Amino acid sequence: MTIIAGLLVVALIAQQFLHRRHMENVEARHTLERAKLLDRIQFPEVRQVGPSEPVEYETPKDEAELAQVGQIVPDFVQVGENGAVDA
Repeated sequence: MTIIAGLLVVALIAQQFLHRRHMENVEARHTLERAKLLDRIQFPEVRQVGPSEPVEYETPKDEAELAQVGQIVPDFVQVGENGAVDA
């Protein structure tokens, strides 16, 4: 039982160490990205960013249904749960 508890403690310490290293890496990348953005904001005439290639997205499969969002429902169409009582 003591060996299992010791292995568990070692595993938890290793997990904590790996998590800390990962978070430091994420924080370093975040700091670098923030510094780049601040540099572009403070000196826009020096740090020009060129346009990127346009991204082509697939059209949604339910595009016909999405086009009707916000439309008024006719009286003969039943909407909502079955058995709902009108107030």
